[in-house]
Amino acid sequence: MLIPVASSQRCSQHTGNWRASVGLRLSQRASVLIVLLSGCSIPPTTTTSSGTNPPQTPPTPVKSLAVWTNNFNGVPFTMVGTDPSSANGGTTEITTIIVPVRLNFGGIVIIPEEPACGDTQPAIQRVIQSPILQNAAWNPAVFPAATTSTQFGDAFQRANFWSIISKTSPNYHVLLSPYSEAAAITINIPPGIGAQIAQNPLCPSEFYGAVPQQYLDTAVQQALIGLHATADQLVMFITYDTELLLTDGGIWLGYHSNAGGQTYLVASYMDGAFEQIFRTPGAIDTSVLSHEVGEWLDNPLGVNKVPAWGGYGLQTSCGSDLEVGDPLVGNVGAYTDPTGFSYHLQELAYFSWFARNSPSLAYQGRYSTLGTFPTVAPPCVNGALKSDHLRLPQSNYTEWHPVRSAETD
Repeated sequence: MLIPVASSQRCSQHTGNWRASVGLRLSQRASVLIVLLSGCSIPPTTTTSSGTNPPQTPPTPVKSLAVWTNNFNGVPFTMVGTDPSSANGGTTEITTIIVPVRLNFGGIVIIPEEPACGDTQPAIQRVIQSPILQNAAWNPAVFPAATTSTQFGDAFQRANFWSIISKTSPNYHVLLSPYSEAAAITINIPPGIGAQIAQNPLCPSEFYGAVPQQYLDTAVQQALIGLHATADQLVMFITYDTELLLTDGGIWLGYHSNAGGQTYLVASYMDGAFEQIFRTPGAIDTSVLSHEVGEWLDNPLGVNKVPAWGGYGLQTSCGSDLEVGDPLVGNVGAYTDPTGFSYHLQELAYFSWFARNSPSLAYQGRYSTLGTFPTVAPPCVNGALKSDHLRLPQSNYTEWHPVRSAETD
């Protein structure tokens, strides 16, 4: 889910005229403390009284995200990477910065660098070790056999346009590489803004948090400035066991957006207990991040519109945004890595489902990665849904990885 955000580094244009006071805090890990303060400061300007002009510094080239634009079946779009219909479509690498986000609720701090409930590894390490960032061998029943070992997002995008890639650009890839973990940021959550915190009944020493999405996004955008990220990079802000509260009463676990052309996403790593306690099928470990990475790939700037669709997942009414994760929220598959840990990745809808391509441009003529959608999206006319639209199962734990024999385990 994407929120278009008009952003500027001028603090007067941020909600509530907040600015960030950034300082380094030393602990077990370096952490940048984000404190939301009122007021704005204007940096001093300097002048010279010399009669000669100072040496001119050559302008720094403006960087931008690597994207391609095309029009399939009358539906124009812009996506990350290069055009797979071009024989020159090769490998695109997007430098990725991973930022752990600590949320401080008056001394109770929810930290993604500590082991998740029921796990021995920190949540942030699970993210880094996941098939979203690491190469993985995929089940050929899900992704093309030619896509032998690669990241989840790349495997999805290759399958998305496989009928084109297999013939024109077999070496096509979009990779989150190189990636690095930045210093954690700590966001102080004050009382009186509607934030909530609750003890995890299965892990009493841990807590679930809920924070207004607008408040968190203001802090995240301020942190972007301190990171000195450039528009050709992707910044991932990773929270742990945290809900984002919307002004209309809704709840998100993640979103992707851009600030002045700088794309970023926020995703919460959820422990297994969250799915059970809050009855949110599919909200487990890296499923939220897989949702947001897929949507960032296919709609990085939030401008892609498709014929109206609705009645699936998060889109309960008619909408026209190309959001490949929204219609299949709750449908996840398990990928078990060589250590035996099972990562959960959400099923994503292919472009052809939205564009009503028939046959589909995707692998095996599918309309979604796990095959839940048997055909194109049904019409959504004048805000009304067709009565026979498909109802999704609550969850679908299909195996993403190849079935391995005992000898190879």
